[in-house]
Amino acid sequence: MRGLWTLPNDMLAGMPFETIFFFRSHKLERIEQRRLVPLGQCSQQFDYLTSALEMRLGAAVRSSETGTSAPANRSAAWSLEAFRTAAFQMPSGSACTLMLVQEPLDSRDASSL
Repeated sequence: MRGLWTLPNDMLAGMPFETIFFFRSHKLERIEQRRLVPLGQCSQQFDYLTSALEMRLGAAVRSSETGTSAPANRSAAWSLEAFRTAAFQMPSGSACTLMLVQEPLDSRDASSL
């Protein structure tokens, strides 16, 4: 799978994200949207992003945050009829990456395994 197309400054929940389209065998397999934010804004922007997504997609299944005062890795996920969406908060050093991943659900039945 290769990230072949990039769309800079794609707006999502009022925030600019870099959008990358991944293809395998000329078929769209994954869309990633990434945003780098200062560490101090990480949790607030992740909460805002996931709240906006919950308004559109329904309640998410969420990971639990550790009990530290610093931002921790967190995630939220939605599975809809034809695709899966997951949001991630990934702190590193003095910055944090917010990432949204969208992938089609594999609809193969057990007979093809």
